[in-house]
This record gives sequence, structure tokens and C-alpha cells, in this order.
Amino acid sequence: MGDNKILPFAETDTGSNLLSQAEYDSDSQRLIGNQPGIARSKLVNKVLRQASIIAGGLAQYIADRQPADVTDTLPVAGVADCLRDAIGGDIQKGAVNTAIAGGTADAITASFTPPITAPTNGMLLLVRAAGANVTPTPTFSPNSGVVAAKTIVKGNNLPLVAGDISGNGHWLALQYDSALDKWVLLNPASPITGHGVQKFDSNGSFTVPPGISTIWVSACGGGGGGGAGGCRPTTSQFGGGGSGGGAGQSCIQQPLSVVPGSVINVTIGGAGGGGVAVLNENGTSGTAGGPTSIGAYISLAGGCGGGGGGGASGNAGGTSAGEGYPRGSNGIDGNLTAGVGTGNGGMGASSPFGGGGGAARSTQTGSAGGYVGMNAGGYGAGGGGGSTGINSAGGAGSPGLVIIEW
Repeated sequence: MGDNKILPFAETDTGSNLLSQAEYDSDSQRLIGNQPGIARSKLVNKVLRQASIIAGGLAQYIADRQPADVTDTLPVAGVADCLRDAIGGDIQKGAVNTAIAGGTADAITASFTPPITAPTNGMLLLVRAAGANVTPTPTFSPNSGVVAAKTIVKGNNLPLVAGDISGNGHWLALQYDSALDKWVLLNPASPITGHGVQKFDSNGSFTVPPGISTIWVSACGGGGGGGAGGCRPTTSQFGGGGSGGGAGQSCIQQPLSVVPGSVINVTIGGAGGGGVAVLNENGTSGTAGGPTSIGAYISLAGGCGGGGGGGASGNAGGTSAGEGYPRGSNGIDGNLTAGVGTGNGGMGASSPFGGGGGAARSTQTGSAGGYVGMNAGGYGAGGGGGSTGINSAGGAGSPGLVIIEW
């Protein structure tokens, strides 16, 4: 760059022979010029300083951006040529400072013309990279030894991933954010990850996307199966209905702090099976639903199976419902009076992700009849209990579920 020889006049005067700004503002001759007589040196000095400060600043801009010296011996045409070269150079660079990267791939430096003495909010610099970053926290200094190195981030203060600075020749658009006190890379090689949802209804794994440090999990364990109704061979000894299965434990949009790029194993709890009816015996209980887990972060218990209805040795009692989140409904007692009816099954418990299985209605036929409990719907719900009779199996629960949002 050239040297600037257009120097300000009275630059260091503290006001001993210079009008103050307030005096200059109100001076009558400022508007009409010096009148005939002796010129006042204070006024003249103020006028010369105001003009020379602007001239010197413009001359410095010209000198910084082209090779010729700017002096008061240049003809007007020469000054115009230098100004044209300076402005034209800025236009060619898109009015943005450019430089070739120095330092290392993860500690980038650069030298600009004119030199950067301090970053300002919104400052945009273009730097031609020499290599790909390896760490997620590379740094940048636009004037090493003068301007402190600051971390490079992308998006809303998101860390880079390896290769976001893709290598030699990648022109980096770096903008300084004073609130973050960091340089924001506006054109990373990998995009800033937006919002997303991933659903699991079977075992699998979730890879945390780049730049994501928080996820929200909605999930449930498997629902328990409904119990079967009891079964007696005579109409004078009706059995009780089986109870409904309990719902699996659940959570809704539970926030988790995670590490970008990490892999989280997902295990889905299985559905509990319905109990079966046995002639001249109590109905068997449904089986419990399986637990659902999201890595080491969350474990959700499955719902318990509903109990089987009474049917042995004249036992006409229904059963207590399967425990869960919530528990199912109790089975209904049978009626020992011939011809009146038998016990209904209990309702399966519903979860936030599915409805519980319906209860089987009663029948008046002791051993041959009976109705099965309904299977649960959706995810994490309990199966319905069966009514009295040999055909009174409990309904199955529904499996667990995991939904991950980011």
C-alpha cells in the first residue's frame, strides 16, 4: 500500500489558539466567512483543522488500498486515479476484506490490508483456508499478536464438526458476533441441523445429529396382558372375570443433555400376553409388559398383567387389576345363582399413546361360553380381561414406544 502525505493541520491543538466546537458553531463569521480586516487565527485554525482532518482521512483510505503515495504534489487527475483504484479494489473484493489463511487448520490466522486492529460486531471477513479443521472448536485471529484468537462456531453458537472447514481452497465467510465474542462461520461444509423426529417401535439406535446437545424423549413401557376369566363346569358355580392389564410407565417430552455424534441404544418393551382359561380352574393371569430404555438415560417399567378370575372349587370372585401406570380395572364377581349370569372382565388401562383393551361381557353358560378380552390399541396400554368360560382368554397388551425430537 502507498504512504499518506496529506496530514491534518493543528491536529494536537488543545484549544489554546483554536475555537472550541461550541464557539465555532455559534461564530457569526462561520456562515459568512472572514470579513475585511485582520483574520482571527483561532477561527482560521479551526477551519483548516476541520478541512484537513477530512482530507487526511480520505487520503489514508486511498493510500491503504492502492500502491501509490498520496501527496499534495499530485495533480487533481492523479488523486482521482488513486481514488478510483482504491474504490475499484474494494468493489472487486465485494467490499469485504480478504486474506489467505496462516497458522494451522485449527488455529487460523490471517493478515489483512489495512490491518484489523479490533473486531467489531457484524464485521465480515473472507479467508481462504489452507486445511480442514479436525477439532469442533477451531480459532481465528485476523491479526495474530494484536487481536486475540476467538472460537469459530456456526449457527446459534453451535460447535463445528470435523470438516466443516472443508480444506485447502474453502473460502470461509467469518462474521464477528460481539454478544458471543466468537467468529460465526456462515458457510460450513455441513448444514446446521434443523428440527427432526425419529420414532422407534422396535429395538434400534439413535445417532445424535451434529450440533445437537439436547433431545426430547416421549416413551412408554409395554402394557400388561389381561387376565382370563375363571371357568366352572356347572351353571350353579359361575367364575369371576379376569382383570385388565396395567399400562406401561411413560414420559412426555423429557429433555436430555446429549453429545453430538454419540449413539444411544433404544430398547422397546414387548407387549404382555393375555391369560388363558382352564376348565374347572381359576383363569391364569396375563403377563407383564417389558421395560423400555433409552441408553442409560431413561428406563420405563412395563405394566403388570391382570389377574385371572376365580373358578376353582366354586370360587366366584373376580380379581384385582394389574398394577401399572395406571392400573387396569378389576374383574367382576360371578353370580352363584343358576341362570343369572357370570362375571365381566376388567378394562385394560390406557396409556398416553394408546387405548386399553375393552372388557369381555358376561355369558350365562358356565363352562362352554365366555368372551375374550380385547387387545390393547396403540402403544403401552393394557389388555382387557376375559369373562367367565372356557373361551375367556385375556387380551394382549400393546408394546412400548420411543419418540425422539430435536
